Amino acid sequence: MESLEEDSSSLLKVRVRIATPTDKPAVVRILRKSFTGSYRYWSIRDMDETLVLVAELGNRVVGVAEVYTSFVEGYGKVGVVYFLAVDREYRGMGIGRTLVLEAEKLFKRERCLYSAASTVASNTASQRLFRSLGYSLFTRENRVYWDLVDALSAYEDDVVMAKKL
Repeated sequence: MESLEEDSSSLLKVRVRIATPTDKPAVVRILRKSFTGSYRYWSIRDMDETLVLVAELGNRVVGVAEVYTSFVEGYGKVGVVYFLAVDREYRGMGIGRTLVLEAEKLFKRERCLYSAASTVASNTASQRLFRSLGYSLFTRENRVYWDLVDALSAYEDDVVMAKKL
């Protein structure tokens, strides 16, 4: 999986691939810097239970997406972006976007009908990213939130984001 992302000043060559065991220290470093509390705990603990995608610039791992698929009654097979994190130095360069787009390609190959993610209401950057990629946002007042919350393990999150693939 190779993608090109353009920022305002130069062309960045971002390569997305499945993580290998040698990537684990870099992945853990990014997750530790990106999350606190239970999010930090679960993002690191569940690495062995999810497919981990890494984004590289040169030979440096600068972003991580933990993904999996789940069956949801009424929705069929759903691809889940469980955790998404980009090294602080590389944020705003399209790396998170590239990781989500590559996850969506993977979900389509796996015959998922939807892609979904979740976040807290205060994480407006995540909401903006997913909305820009065509996701609809659902809060606890919406039935879709409750339909997907278990598949996403989104018990602490306020916003579920979903997109038909």
